Amino acid sequence: MEDILIKNPQFYSVWTSWELNAIDPNFNEENGRERYTYYREGDELLYQAEILEVGELNLGGIYYDIKNNPREVLTEPYLYSYTDQQENQILESSIAIPLMDNGVFIGLTGSDVELDRFHDIVENINPFKGSYASMISAKGVIISHPDSTLENTSIYDTEFSKFANLDIEGMVNSGKAFSFTETTDGTNKLFISFAPFKPGVSSDTWYIIIIVPSDVILQKADRTFTISVLVGFVGILLLALLIWFIARRISKPLIKTTKILNQLSTGDIENIDVFEIKTHDELSEMALALKKLSNSLKVNAEFALNIGKGKLDEKYNPLSDSDVLGNALLQMRKNLLELRNTNERNQWMQTSIVRISELLQGEKTITDLGNQLLISLAAILDIQIATIFSNNNEVLV
Repeated sequence: MEDILIKNPQFYSVWTSWELNAIDPNFNEENGRERYTYYREGDELLYQAEILEVGELNLGGIYYDIKNNPREVLTEPYLYSYTDQQENQILESSIAIPLMDNGVFIGLTGSDVELDRFHDIVENINPFKGSYASMISAKGVIISHPDSTLENTSIYDTEFSKFANLDIEGMVNSGKAFSFTETTDGTNKLFISFAPFKPGVSSDTWYIIIIVPSDVILQKADRTFTISVLVGFVGILLLALLIWFIARRISKPLIKTTKILNQLSTGDIENIDVFEIKTHDELSEMALALKKLSNSLKVNAEFALNIGKGKLDEKYNPLSDSDVLGNALLQMRKNLLELRNTNERNQWMQTSIVRISELLQGEKTITDLGNQLLISLAAILDIQIATIFSNNNEVLV
């Protein structure tokens, strides 16, 4: 998290919250979480760990909104000071991504992004002389406007409040593109276009608003107007791609790690696609550890399968003296070898007894019985020369 913050100066903080009942098996409260945060305070990077809302009920806020309805979110803009001084407040939004374990919410990760960085992008969207652009959030909060005093205010409380014949708020909530003309001051006619876009991880729709004097539009050819609008949309797409890239850089390794751990928890080790991260940070170490664990489980599984097939002479070395699973597999093979040897000896003895018993059946002369016994004992004991002497000193050949 610290490395992400260092390499991304546009982030003002990076944080992760975990449900206590997901990381502590002895925690039984309905609510409670542990939050870890790296944040900027002036030129310093500070770290904070805190336990929040243990046992509290009916909690609100973005965390519990996402907990109840898991989804990726880019929050509405808000003012915040990282130095606790009001004059240092900045306008920012938070990128929030839920952490899921087999469909169950176990935490939330994200970062805070300054929105002032988009001011210059929007300010340069002026396809016609006298035109200007503005950016608003899904709930109508002005993010960028030529008049900076209007930023972080509701568009419904500013210039658009005069358009009494239109339900601007309803149109914005629809998430669709729309445009209209409006006359201001009784003489100036404006063309106003709302262009929607979804900012990366968010399911909400934000808007770029372009306001152009109608008389200027009429002076331009349709082709020029079309090209200018396309340029504006390219800027929107670039903005959306930027936010998407930022969110993916944080969430992708965590999502892949969660997927692999879920596979391992079900015993599925054949289809694991272990990924590599070459950032030389904690995420890279985590991916390497997962790769070692996956390879070890595959070796153990192959050794166990060979033992099950009766291949008790397969070579196998445990990872270390502390490898509980590997040493247990070796002990199992040792036990099976001893059992197999015991079974072979018992089978040999039983077979030999049966063979000798069969020879003792029926009427036979001493000589015939001796010869048959010698032949059977020679085969059983693997001997080449043998003699049986009777108690009357008569040799049986």
